[in-house]
Amino acid sequence: MLNNYLRFVVNSSDVNKSRLPTAPYWKKLLSHTDKISVFSSVGIEYDFGKMENYLFNTAGSTLKTYLLTHSVDDLLNELGQRDIKLNARQQRLVDNYVQDCYFYIID
Repeated sequence: MLNNYLRFVVNSSDVNKSRLPTAPYWKKLLSHTDKISVFSSVGIEYDFGKMENYLFNTAGSTLKTYLLTHSVDDLLNELGQRDIKLNARQQRLVDNYVQDCYFYIID
């Protein structure tokens, strides 16, 4: 990880820091390492497990606080009043769920 995010350089009069040469001792120290990123690409998979993990583990305390101070109807009304758009992965999840259901919700 150090190889990807940290670099010691030789001082120079060049104002463009990206062109400064890497210090020889740093090159030698990292000569047998690979670059490892701490960031990973967004996964293609999005399923109910990941959605529920986010909802309950990441936003769970906020959701619980809201529901302890408001009703479920308040939550549903608030969501209905907002212009919330689903992203493509969320819409695909909804579409797949609806296709697998053998019942219809009638308002």
